[in-house]
Amino acid sequence: MPPAAPSQAWQLLRAAELGLPEGACQVYASRMIALLLACAAPGDSAPPGDGPADSLADSRSPDSDPDPAICDPGESVDLLIIGGGPAGLFAALRAQEQGASVLVWEMMDHAGEGLRYPDLLFAVDTPAQAEKGLEDSLELALEEWEPMTGAAPDEVVEAWLADSAALLAELEGRWGVIAANVGNDPSIAGVPRLHELDASRELLEVGLLEATEDSVRTGLRGESLCSEDGAVVGALGTDLASGEPVSQRAEAVLIASGGFAWDFDRMRSDRPGLAEPWTADMHEGSQGLGHEMAEEIGAASQNEGQHGVYLHGLADPDYEGQVLGLAGTGGALLSGTEELVQALYINDLRRSHQVEAALGSSVIFWRDSGSGAVIARRALSLGGEQIPRDQLVEMGLLQRHDTLAEALAARGLPETYSHPDLETGEPIVSGLLASSASKAFTGLATDAQGRVLDLDGAPIPGLYGAGEAIGMLGTPAVGAGFPGSISAVLWSGARAGEVAVSER
Repeated sequence: MPPAAPSQAWQLLRAAELGLPEGACQVYASRMIALLLACAAPGDSAPPGDGPADSLADSRSPDSDPDPAICDPGESVDLLIIGGGPAGLFAALRAQEQGASVLVWEMMDHAGEGLRYPDLLFAVDTPAQAEKGLEDSLELALEEWEPMTGAAPDEVVEAWLADSAALLAELEGRWGVIAANVGNDPSIAGVPRLHELDASRELLEVGLLEATEDSVRTGLRGESLCSEDGAVVGALGTDLASGEPVSQRAEAVLIASGGFAWDFDRMRSDRPGLAEPWTADMHEGSQGLGHEMAEEIGAASQNEGQHGVYLHGLADPDYEGQVLGLAGTGGALLSGTEELVQALYINDLRRSHQVEAALGSSVIFWRDSGSGAVIARRALSLGGEQIPRDQLVEMGLLQRHDTLAEALAARGLPETYSHPDLETGEPIVSGLLASSASKAFTGLATDAQGRVLDLDGAPIPGLYGAGEAIGMLGTPAVGAGFPGSISAVLWSGARAGEVAVSER
């Protein structure tokens, strides 16, 4: 069997040991692996099995298992959390409240970055819905789940949906966070369940950071897990300020590092037809190594290919490979007071997240009316600068046309690609779309309690997962995904944090 490529975590550690630049091992190792793979005989690969673990993906070669990392002897904590984003901090909060000693490693110079951007929470049968006369129930939400995501709900999805209203109530009760404005994504049918956070969203960030500040250590990057007798007992990493190695023993380790949406090599492998360029339209703090750390010791992943790549941006001319995300939720844009309707098949693309190469030349159209401006936003990792419509036209990213027929002709599209909401006789603006990864619905496989599973589907003792690192809920029942997923991130963090310390 051909050998697997060394993980990014291994490459970073090995480069440091050899005194090489950080990317050196990645460059040379990837070239050597490519040569070995090219020389391998076709028959070297083992055929897929037919056992119960076939649905769990193995990104490693069984013949290349590294020796387990060994944590230095020293003081142990009840729970070590890799990643100080929404899931990690909520896990820390719940664990602390059960009297556990908790330590959070965050690679950025501050925790909670991921709390600054989400503005929608998915929730079922809430007081906010009732106030608007919307009838909802857990049963109805489960019935509408598969049409929305393409996957049948399971016990994890049901548990989260059942708890979702209580989660919103908890946020309001703890910190005064209000999410009373209820609506729906334009591409989703069914009962509106997206609860928009108002200006009180900042209270969530401030409150959660204050509640967990004594447990958080910033500037620490987790890189490998320590294991003894098959159980995870801590982690190794690097202090990014000093470059010194760090070691921490723990009764349990919880992976909440994000990472999958930044793993472009994995995207290309899982989805070879994806149209490029794309970028990870999120902050750099979510590119942790947690999923690679877990996979190095035999963890499985699930829901392969569902990387949450969206077709709702324009290629950034100033930064190669980057995308300017269009304002609004996934391309539901505003001009003046009128909502601009997406033409062609953009709604279907957004719902399924299947942005394939054949559709990479899709164009989005708007009526060029009203005093408002279409806004594009530069990637968060590049500062998040907003660029208005007129400037986008000057940059050549948008084009103005006198009629829809002229717009279609200019973009090389047939007249059949029309849309009644655009056939008003008004001038038209068009833009060529590029794709961007905003989140991931694939991730580490977990059971209903947030325990990370191995390739045989058995829990790895001492290892838990939450948030985007597990594809929001750790189950393929999330399918192609759903909007307002921050509520699932917080819930999965709370679940894993409570279970991890209850089993210590």
